[in-house]
Amino acid sequence: MTVGVRHQPPFAIKTETSDGNDWDGVSVQLWREIAEDLGIQYEWQEVAADEEIGRLRNGDVDIVISAIATPEGERQLDFTQSYYVSSLGVAQPRQRKILDTVGAVLSPRFLKTCLWLSLLLLVVGAVVWSFERNKNDEMYATNPAQGLWDSFWWAGVTLTTIGYGDKAPITIGGRVVAMLWMLVAIGLTSTLTATITSIFSQDATGDLSNVADLKSMKVGTIGDSNAAQVLQQQQIDFQSFNSPQAGLQAIDDGDLDAFIYDATLLRNAQSITVKFSGIAL
Repeated sequence: MTVGVRHQPPFAIKTETSDGNDWDGVSVQLWREIAEDLGIQYEWQEVAADEEIGRLRNGDVDIVISAIATPEGERQLDFTQSYYVSSLGVAQPRQRKILDTVGAVLSPRFLKTCLWLSLLLLVVGAVVWSFERNKNDEMYATNPAQGLWDSFWWAGVTLTTIGYGDKAPITIGGRVVAMLWMLVAIGLTSTLTATITSIFSQDATGDLSNVADLKSMKVGTIGDSNAAQVLQQQQIDFQSFNSPQAGLQAIDDGDLDAFIYDATLLRNAQSITVKFSGIAL
């Protein structure tokens, strides 16, 4: 039999020996055990990724051991029972740059969050000041500008649970509002923390929270791969590469924000400057 195989670590690994090229890997070892048990004589034939189906249908090879089962492939060929199930993975730069952090602070999402929070603090502070302005001159000045600033400061330190104690309401109305604000601040702080964390993780480091994030990033994958088909279905533009190593090198060089491909193959070709994550595409 003629067995088709292509370099696809860790399943099929092409190695050079003194007698020429040889093959190793998970799929290769599995086939060798099968051939030995069944007494099959065979020879290796290297095939390209986009030639597997054509070479099989033309009879150039009798079997391909490095093929990946896909719905499209199932309509044309017979596949054995899957012995390994994988998913798409995302490779991104591991290191955070100072400019990325600065960019996150200046990003529209972060500035918008700060604006809405400032308005909320101003409103709460203004309500407290309206109760305190004539009865708490020591803490809340009667001058509107100074009084609103003092109240704004109080609302901020109360929200963050710092509570310096330099400003505190003394009227019944002011204390009622303060108590309500403290209760609201408990839940608001958690939400605010999650929002800011999301902004920094996405804008500063490029982490993905959903598929839509890829549309604003420089994305790469292997041409004619399952990942490429998924990206096309999601209408996400991408650059094509010939190998996972080439895609990871593009991330190292700063030419890509994310490289999408089979998670197992990516991790086998991983770089110390690249991190990996899974995302539902």
